[in-house]
Amino acid sequence: MSLKRALNNYQLYFSFPLHMPLAFKLARAEENIEAHFASLSGPREPIHQDLAASQRLVMGHFRLHGTLEGIPKRHLRRVPWYLFEADPEDGASAPLSEDPAFCQAWCGWFESHATTSALLALIHNVLLHYPAAEQLAFWRYHIESRLAQTKRPQLLVWRQRCVRFKLLDATAGPMEFAQRLYRVEHSLHDLCEQFGVTGNLAGGGFVIRGMEQLLELLGHYADPGSGMDLTRLQSFLNGLRDDQGKLQRVVAGFSTKLAEVLLLPFRRREADPKWRNLLRDFLIEYLGNPRINPAAWRAVHADARAVMLTWLAGRPTQLDDQLHLFLAEASKQLPELEVALFNLKANGAATNTGVISRSCQRLHSIKGVADLLSLNEIAKVSLAMETTLARIRDKALTPTTAVINKLLSDHNDLREKISDIANVTIYEPHPF
Repeated sequence: MSLKRALNNYQLYFSFPLHMPLAFKLARAEENIEAHFASLSGPREPIHQDLAASQRLVMGHFRLHGTLEGIPKRHLRRVPWYLFEADPEDGASAPLSEDPAFCQAWCGWFESHATTSALLALIHNVLLHYPAAEQLAFWRYHIESRLAQTKRPQLLVWRQRCVRFKLLDATAGPMEFAQRLYRVEHSLHDLCEQFGVTGNLAGGGFVIRGMEQLLELLGHYADPGSGMDLTRLQSFLNGLRDDQGKLQRVVAGFSTKLAEVLLLPFRRREADPKWRNLLRDFLIEYLGNPRINPAAWRAVHADARAVMLTWLAGRPTQLDDQLHLFLAEASKQLPELEVALFNLKANGAATNTGVISRSCQRLHSIKGVADLLSLNEIAKVSLAMETTLARIRDKALTPTTAVINKLLSDHNDLREKISDIANVTIYEPHPF
């Protein structure tokens, strides 16, 4: 019935050359239909409350009776959604996938009760969690044996992927993903779509293993001395963009490791200017400028960070010039702002309105340049202080001691954030 509903909602439009043989027309139509089913959204995870209730029922029944007999089918079909996760109510317990007795019992039931949705859910969660090689081999056998018997279009697509891309081979699958990306056959976005690892699978276990393999390949070859040419490196880096041209960050921590792989070869030797400019501009876009956003580079190896800072110091960009002017202006504005705040604390509501207005202007100036340079934390603090002072100026807020102390605390926070960027103390706090 699910196939019938899908076909009823699918408009079959085909166009063929006039004299194309019938066999070729059928092949093209089949390819079109398969491409459509390949693009359908993946399995839907059950509602959290329903899933938690099923998990408690199944695990409690199995622990008590050592069998799955007597459990309603709908609960057993949901098992793949929590199979590889520990019981949330018992953090010390291992996932069910590490219990051989349970896995054998559930697979025995699954052999005769498999549904398309349950098999898709199992494939989805295996790729999401991508267990160790021994566990993966167990699930690979059961998944591929079910796929070999199916004629359902959605499952045929996965059968082809498993054969073509070796998705469930713990070694060959991630290496195939890495090599295709390294050879610049497809962009990361397109490759994930071909492999079927889209949505939350794009940041799941299979892709993580693939990106780890990619970093190993780059560690061997992404160095001018290893024979990789500049054009190929540029094509590879562009392949990390999505179809909108934006750089993708699908795997946590990948950007910092990539920066290390690309920069560490230049610890003890000079980079060719073309290589240096390409890598510098790419990493600024990918991770940010380490002078402006040092927090993003904190996890990067110190030697790699030093190479990047050396390149930036050797050839400052327009953004560096703007940053220098911002730091110079901040070093002038912040002490005067602090004096004005202490004046406000001493005089309260009797403070000259002009003093408060000038303080608002100083903060507005700092916020404007911070916005331009994407210094989001500095812009946020500046805006909060400016808003409070504007309310005091407009008599909408009484300048109580607590209000002023909060402004002074925010001012100190602002000074420290700007000092972190400059990597020096801009000025000593006012000696009040």
